Amino acid sequence: SCSDLDSLLIQDGSAQKMRAIMIALSHSFPALSSISSDLLKCALLVVDKLPWGSGKSLILYAAYKNAIESGMLEQKDLSEAIATTSSYVQDSISGFGDALLSLASLCRLSSDKVHKDLELVSKTCHKVLQDRDSPVGGDDKLMLILAGCSAIGELPGLASFTPNIHTAVKKNFVADIVKMLDEIALNDAEELKYRDASTIGLGILCAMNSSYYIRKQARGKNVGNKFDSIQAKDGSVMQSILKKVEQEYSLLCAAPSSDDANRVAVVNKLCGMFSMLEPIAMPGNFSRVIELTLNDSLSNEVELKASSIKLLGSQLESRRRIGFDGRGFVDLSTRLARMPSEQLHSLVGSNAVPTMMKSLPNLIYQIPTSTGEEVVTCLWAICRDDLNVSSSSRSMTEFLVGLKSVLVSAIDSKGKPASKETISPALLRTLQKFLVAGFSDLCTDAVPSDQNTTENLWVTYLQCLKLIPSATVAEADGPNCDITHATVFGMATRASLSPKSTRKVESWIARQEIEDISMANIRMLLLSILTIATHARNDKEMGESILGLFEVMLVKGIDTMSLYVMAAKIAFWWDSRNVYQLHHVDMPIQRVSKMSSFVVTRNLNFNVHNLTPELLIKLFDSFIADLPSKLAVLCGLWKISDEVSNRASRILSASLQKNKNGNNFENNQKMLLSCVRDIVQSIDGGEI
Repeated sequence: SCSDLDSLLIQDGSAQKMRAIMIALSHSFPALSSISSDLLKCALLVVDKLPWGSGKSLILYAAYKNAIESGMLEQKDLSEAIATTSSYVQDSISGFGDALLSLASLCRLSSDKVHKDLELVSKTCHKVLQDRDSPVGGDDKLMLILAGCSAIGELPGLASFTPNIHTAVKKNFVADIVKMLDEIALNDAEELKYRDASTIGLGILCAMNSSYYIRKQARGKNVGNKFDSIQAKDGSVMQSILKKVEQEYSLLCAAPSSDDANRVAVVNKLCGMFSMLEPIAMPGNFSRVIELTLNDSLSNEVELKASSIKLLGSQLESRRRIGFDGRGFVDLSTRLARMPSEQLHSLVGSNAVPTMMKSLPNLIYQIPTSTGEEVVTCLWAICRDDLNVSSSSRSMTEFLVGLKSVLVSAIDSKGKPASKETISPALLRTLQKFLVAGFSDLCTDAVPSDQNTTENLWVTYLQCLKLIPSATVAEADGPNCDITHATVFGMATRASLSPKSTRKVESWIARQEIEDISMANIRMLLLSILTIATHARNDKEMGESILGLFEVMLVKGIDTMSLYVMAAKIAFWWDSRNVYQLHHVDMPIQRVSKMSSFVVTRNLNFNVHNLTPELLIKLFDSFIADLPSKLAVLCGLWKISDEVSNRASRILSASLQKNKNGNNFENNQKMLLSCVRDIVQSIDGGEI
């Protein structure tokens, strides 16, 4: 059977016929889908088995589009097809143009992030089409021209006779493709068939419609019909509200330009009206008004977009009035959550995305378990995009605050009758596991930068983890992942929940050799040290930690991060316990410097997020300068003076012996060596 074959072969001389059949079949998939999903599945199987170069790209877009819309295939199936095609494009020459056209068209069907694949399409088109010495030629080169067009919108005559520009296409991408085709069409040195094909390509682009203007045109024909299904009792206040909203919306559609003075006034009125409607329980089909307003608002009308989302969120709250069905608001919120991040930001505006996240708990309480899991996953991906692209943690923080309220509500409702704020045990377990597994994403994404502290994000995440059963946390791989320079800050932050984790992170940092660490990684290590420096709970833990750090230096040498860890821990402990006020300080107070105490705070790791690595190092230099005198006092209190002095003396001797053998000390090594020498001298019984 066909399914047992690796691929099908096209007979010699039949390639042209095959392409004609492909184009014809591309329009038959809706009919096949309506007759039988098995027929659609068989047709798709045959298409997949066709070799590259046969023209299968002319049918793949229509095949996958209809298969996904009918539910026969899922996004993961499309992602596999994109990955396979992308791999072929990068590794093969035969059928190269056919594969690239398929890649361009399939990428625009995907709801996943396919920036790299689209970038591959763009770069390949530019590289091949502008290089006259390229080995790619003939039909493959012609297909590349179509690939550039397909990356922008649907090709006319393939699955659609009214092609639209894809909603997520960027203006710069379109401009690059147009410029490339224009240059080929006007290049007299280029072969005529490629010049003609480029001209046709420009015509194809001209035939494409923007979905935005299609919606505008459709709405302009009869705005009033959009509100016909929203019923209200004659003479009621609700009827007056709906008429007023309809009137303002009509004026909004009648003034499509942002320069129109009437539009500015209408936008302000709608914002005010939406704000007034927030406390009122609206009928569910009023969600269409919100959706239409979002679609018709311009990109710079952020206040109108934000007002629309705030109104939508208010309608998800549990204060529904009897007789009002709010499923329209739930459905709209779910569809927004499922949108790709770029499209969502374009539709609602970046400032409104955190507001969407605030309404997450109210949405979760009203959707099925399977949908809830999907919505949470989609919103998490949007929040990660905000962290990576916009360096903003607002969306992620609001998302976590929402999940925390769900977890708290679940704990409070144990043993009580079910209420509107109740979720199924299955969804609760899913959310708990999701939060624990999300730790690895936060380790990568939620790192303090000069634009963003991420403090509130991490504080909220740790609060969520405390609400999750320890058995669930222990089962997950996230919190137990290996420590690397990329994950050390997240591991250090989470370690506040577990002394065992603190020791693990502390030991890993202490063993890192300074000369092998880049400046970027130095910054991350120093911020991580500031994070774990506050975790010690009592004198015993501190004493064991200090002795352990000396043991690391005995094995690894003085050129590690051990003294940096020790200096920060001592600085925090000294300040938090007000040691300088105790009667135990039996030496002149001026000998116990407090310079580093001027900057010590519990959240110092987040407060210094915008410092350069060089300034962070200077901060730690002040800790190290104060370390010997403070450590001498604390060792006396903890009764470990002899043990510390013995270890420090051995480390000093080993380091000096290393210098005698011809290893000259650098400036940083001299500072660390001087610190160890001062530790020995400051503790009674120390010997040089």
